[in-house]
Order: sequence, then structure tokens, then C-alpha cells
Amino acid sequence: MKRSRRFLTFISAAVLLIGTVACSGSDSATTPANQGQLRVVVHDEPSQQIAEAHVTFSSVQARMTDGTLVDLTGAVPTTIDILTLTGGATFELAADAVPAGDYDALILTISAVSLKLQDGTMVDITLPGDGTKAVIPESFTVVEGQSTVITLDFRADLSFEFNGTEFEFHPEIDCDGVEHEGESHS
Repeated sequence: MKRSRRFLTFISAAVLLIGTVACSGSDSATTPANQGQLRVVVHDEPSQQIAEAHVTFSSVQARMTDGTLVDLTGAVPTTIDILTLTGGATFELAADAVPAGDYDALILTISAVSLKLQDGTMVDITLPGDGTKAVIPESFTVVEGQSTVITLDFRADLSFEFNGTEFEFHPEIDCDGVEHEGESHS
């Protein structure tokens, strides 16, 4: 439950980030038939123990209810200090035209993580193989000719745990919301 909440937070932020980019200067004339725009944005809250949390996102995918995975383009791959995304600041991870229809999750692949603690100590966290996948279960619909923005909250305060000898990373990402924006007319 704790892991899915973190993942959901992360995905919400990612989706909101994508939504912000897709809506900027896009209109239904540039969206192919039977498709809508999907944007994923991310944000965070301050952490008491961590000064910086550099997270590398290597991919963002949306999962349709039939299990089909749709790759999203945009800023990925990218490394961001998620702790700079506080006080209303967001970062758009992905924005792309995707098939219109029903979706049930976002999947973020995180390939690297490093921290700077409040005392200045630098910590690199080793991730398995190709990285960690954060699955954020969230049902949403992409409407043809419209933009869907998913905002994710990457919970740094819950994602990094000190086990006595080292930090462990279990992404805690929550969906903060799904917003549908109507067709824009220039």
C-alpha cells in the first residue's frame, strides 16, 4: 500500500507535467484523429532530512485498460532535483499524442538516484538492473482532440528510508489529480 501510494504520487506529478507541455501551444488541428494529448507533470513537498534528491527518469508509459503500453515522449530521459518542485512548481516529464481511450496506470522508470543530505553528505543509491519501475494505478480517459493532464506528487519524505547503514529507495508517488482540457482554438 505504501509503495503504491508513492508510485501514484510520482505518476500524478509526472502526468501533470506532461499535461502542462501538451497544452502549451497545442490544438486539435495538430492532434491526429482518434488521439488526444496526455501530459504528465510532477511536484514534491520539502524534506526535513534531504537537501537535494536527483532522480533520473528514463521512461514514462501509460497503460490502457486492455494492457497495451503507450510510450510517452517529452523530457525523458532527464534528471531533476525533485525537491526544487515545491510551492506550486512542477516539471513536465512527458507530453505526447496518445490513442483516445481508457487507461488504468502510469509507469515511470527511474534509472538513477542520488541525494544530498542537509549536512552536505552525498549519497548515491544503487538501483537494480535497468532501474526501478513505479506503477501508479490511476484510471483516466484520454478524449479525442483534448488534453489530459495528470499531476503526480513524488513523496521524497516517504521514498527514501535510512535503514541504519544506507538509504533505500522505494518510490512513493501519488496522483494528485487528472484534469481534462477542452479543445483549444487559435
